[in-house]
Amino acid sequence: MIQLLVAAAYIAASHLKPAEAYATPSGISIPILAGCGKSLPKGQAIGTVSNVTITSSGIERSYLISIPPSYNAYLPTSIILSYHGGTRTAEDQLKLDQLTNPEFNTEHLVVYPQGINKSWQGVPGVTINDVQFTTDILNEVEKLYCINPSRITATGKSDGAGFCNVLACDSTLSKRIAAFAPVSGAYYINTLPCDSSAVQIPCSPGRKDIPILAFHGGNDTTIAYNGGERKSECLPSIPHFIQEWAIRDGLGSNNITTPVATDAVAYHFGHGLQAGLVELIYESNIGHDWPSTVPNPDNTENNSHIANVLYTAEMEPRFSLSASTPRSSKRELVIGGIKVYIYGLDELKQTSDVEVAVLYLAHMRTRTYLVTEAIAHEVLHRYRTDGRKKRVGLIAITMDMRNHGDRIVSPQANLTWKDGNEDHATDLLAVISGSAQDFKLVLDYLPAYLPQFTGFHNIMAGISLGGHMAYRIASLAPGQFEGFAIVVGCPTLASLLLSRLGIDALALGTTVAELGSVSYDKLEKIMNKQQKRRWPRAIAELIGDGDKTVYEEFPPNVPLLMCNGKQDPLVPASYTASWLKKRRANKESRQKEENIKFFVQENTGHSCTKEMVALIAAWLGNIFECRDVEFTSVLTESRL
Repeated sequence: MIQLLVAAAYIAASHLKPAEAYATPSGISIPILAGCGKSLPKGQAIGTVSNVTITSSGIERSYLISIPPSYNAYLPTSIILSYHGGTRTAEDQLKLDQLTNPEFNTEHLVVYPQGINKSWQGVPGVTINDVQFTTDILNEVEKLYCINPSRITATGKSDGAGFCNVLACDSTLSKRIAAFAPVSGAYYINTLPCDSSAVQIPCSPGRKDIPILAFHGGNDTTIAYNGGERKSECLPSIPHFIQEWAIRDGLGSNNITTPVATDAVAYHFGHGLQAGLVELIYESNIGHDWPSTVPNPDNTENNSHIANVLYTAEMEPRFSLSASTPRSSKRELVIGGIKVYIYGLDELKQTSDVEVAVLYLAHMRTRTYLVTEAIAHEVLHRYRTDGRKKRVGLIAITMDMRNHGDRIVSPQANLTWKDGNEDHATDLLAVISGSAQDFKLVLDYLPAYLPQFTGFHNIMAGISLGGHMAYRIASLAPGQFEGFAIVVGCPTLASLLLSRLGIDALALGTTVAELGSVSYDKLEKIMNKQQKRRWPRAIAELIGDGDKTVYEEFPPNVPLLMCNGKQDPLVPASYTASWLKKRRANKESRQKEENIKFFVQENTGHSCTKEMVALIAAWLGNIFECRDVEFTSVLTESRL
C-alpha cells in the first residue's frame, strides 16, 4: 500500500486537539452548516477533483477541490487547505501531497489554491492579499458543502508552507483554521542583517493554543535548516522558528527529543494535555522535499524516509482496515424501521441447535456505521483465526445511531458548544438515550429474525459516543449482555460535560472527575448566563440520574474491557479510573477484579486504534474459548 509521510502525518496534525478545543469561527456572516443538505455544484461529483474560479480582491482566482469518496451532504466534514511551493501549481501540489489518494483520505475535502505568479503572500516582493483569498475560499466552500467549521486545517510546501505560517499568525484566520503542518517552510522576515537563531518573528495569532507540526530536512539547500539571508530577507533557523511557536503557545522553550530512526528526530513541546501541541520532525539526510515512501515529484528514490511514517503512526494511532483482511459476509435487516447490518452470518454452520455470540458495535459522534463495519471485519477475522477453539461462532451487528448516517435529521445537533450548538448537552444525551433504546429493540427482536440459533450470547461494544451509550444500555437491558467493550467512552457524563463547560472544580472544592456530584444549586451560584443556558436544571438532572444508574446498576459480574488513550484531551482516562476506584470501594456495586481489563494506550489521543481492536478480538476469544480458565489469566496474554 502506498504510504506518504506528510499525507498521514497531516491528518494526525488535524487531531492534535479535538474539535471541542477550538472556538466557533468568528467574524463570519455565513450561517453555520449553510452548505449541509445541498446538492454538489453543477459538474462536480463525489470522488472527483474540480477546478473552481472565484473573485477575490477584484481579481479572478482559482482553486482545485477534491470531494472525498465518503462525502455526505448531511454529515459535516473537514477541509484541508494545501498550498503549492514557489514556481509550482495547484496541480503539482495535488500530485505531490497525495491527500486525494483514497488509500489515505476518504473523508476530508481537500482544497488546492493557486497562487498568483505561482507564489504566495509572505514571499519577498509579493503584494497580493492571499489571506483574503483564503478567507474567500472558506466562505465559498462553507456555503456549498457540508463543512464542520472547527475542522479546517492547512498544510503546504516551501513558499506554501511559509504562507501557512502567515495564516497561523493572522489574528482572524488563526481562529478559523484549527491546525497547521508546514513542510520545508520558507518563513521570510523583512530584516537585515540576519541573525537566524535570534531574529524576531512578527506574529499576532488570535489564540494561544495553535497546533504546529513542522517538517524540515537537514540536507535542504534551498531553505536551509539553519536559516540565513535569502532574497534580501532573513530566514530564521528552523529550531528557532519552532521554539518561538512553543513559547507563543505558552509551552516554554524546552522540548522532549525522540529518536525516530537513524536519521530522524522528533522534537515535542508541551506537557500533559498539551503534549505535542507544537512539534518538529527533522531528518538529517532529506533535502527540499515532500517526504515519501514511494517516488514522487520531490523524491526519485523508492522507500526513502520510510522511518518517519512509523513515527506518524505512533503520533496519532488510529484503526484502519487493512486491504489484506478478509471481508466477512454482510446482510441487511430492517427491525422496527431500523436498518441493521449483520456481518459473518454466512460463515456459520446453519444447524438447528447452534448458539451464537453477537457483538453489537456502536460508532462515534459524526460518523456512520461504516466505521464500526471495518472493526467488525477485523474482529471477526481475528476471532476465527487465532488458533483457539470457541464454544460459539461470532457475528457482528451495527447500525447508524440516531441522527447519524442515513438517519440524520439535523447536522447542527451533532455539533458541540464550541462548534456553535448551544443545545449540545441535550442533543448528546438524546442521541445516547434514543440509540440505547434502538439497540435494545434489536437485541430483543433479533432471535425472532434468526430462529436457526437456539441461544444468543450478547456483547456490547461502543466507541466514544457509542461508548457513552454502552455504559447506559446495561441498565436498560439487565442480564442480556455477557460483556462490555468500551473505547474512549465515559461512565460519568455530567462530570465530563461540566468540565467542557468550563466549571472550576477547585472553586467548588472537588475534582474534575467528581464535578457531576455537585448539586445544581451550588453550580447555579457560580455559572454565568451562557453556562446556565447550556446546562439547564432539566438536563443536569437527566444526565445526573443516568450517571447514578450507571454507577449503581452496571453489572459487576460480567467481563468489562475499557480502552482509553493516555493523551486523550476529549475523554481523559481519569474519568474511567475514578469511576472504577469508586466501584471497587463500594461493597454493593463492587466490580469483580477478575472481570476488569483497563487498557490505557501510550501516545494516543481520542482514537480507536488497531491495538484496541486487536485487544477486543483477543478478549472475545478469552470469553468464548473452549476451556475452563480464569478470565484474568487469559487476558494477560493480550495477543496484539
